[in-house]
Amino acid sequence: MRNPMLLCSVLALAACPGSTELPVKKDGLLPDAWQPPKGEGLGPTPDGVPPTADKSAPNACAAFAKEGASCAGGQPCPSGLIAAMLDGKTCKCHVPCDPTKSKVCAPAECGRVCVQLIDSSGKPLTGQGACVVDTGAAEGEPCQPAACKQGLYCVAHSSKAAFCRRSCSGPGDCTGYKMVCVALGTGSTQVCVPGGATVGPKQGESCAGANDYCLQELLCDPQSKLCRGACTPTAPCASGSCSKLVDPASGITIGYGCT
Repeated sequence: MRNPMLLCSVLALAACPGSTELPVKKDGLLPDAWQPPKGEGLGPTPDGVPPTADKSAPNACAAFAKEGASCAGGQPCPSGLIAAMLDGKTCKCHVPCDPTKSKVCAPAECGRVCVQLIDSSGKPLTGQGACVVDTGAAEGEPCQPAACKQGLYCVAHSSKAAFCRRSCSGPGDCTGYKMVCVALGTGSTQVCVPGGATVGPKQGESCAGANDYCLQELLCDPQSKLCRGACTPTAPCASGSCSKLVDPASGITIGYGCT
């Protein structure tokens, strides 16, 4: 049985989306060519209209069922929605929110974030925001340069790979095979990451034991119980395939490893 020296700190590489400003209709004036800032993880879907309510939680997400309705030519939005533009050209209806109170539109499971609205002169409208689909990377997915979903942190696992991680306040907050709660850098924020050791199983070796933590920069594959080298689609493996490592018990994506 090995006594692992768990990683005590990890490096945050990228912030989550949440500061994007979107123009809003005011006095009939709209900017001519507004575009979402690159790298924010926010923006329209291919057809320019955000998806409707999350099918997995139809009742909780009912407020978003009519988002994306057209408000072109001054058409009124359905009750409870406001007019705003995502592409600088087409007016669409959105659920309102207050970005000074929360960057996530409630309920969180509906996958929307609150973005600041500005008037036609570029001045922020105090307390006024619009809910848009959060297109950031999910937990365990690669990040850098991609942004993570609101509330997640982009954390380096190795020199070649970084993944989106959730915050935590203690060991019980981290679900997923051999996930541990550690400090993010030298600050007070803590995140759930795969446990690593300075002395432990090497790449290709078993990490099945309860106290067997792979060497730092490796990932313990929840299914094969073997240590894998971390990888991403843009940082492929020297040999083998770069595969998503999912814990079948919790459904949590641990990261991507060379299999």
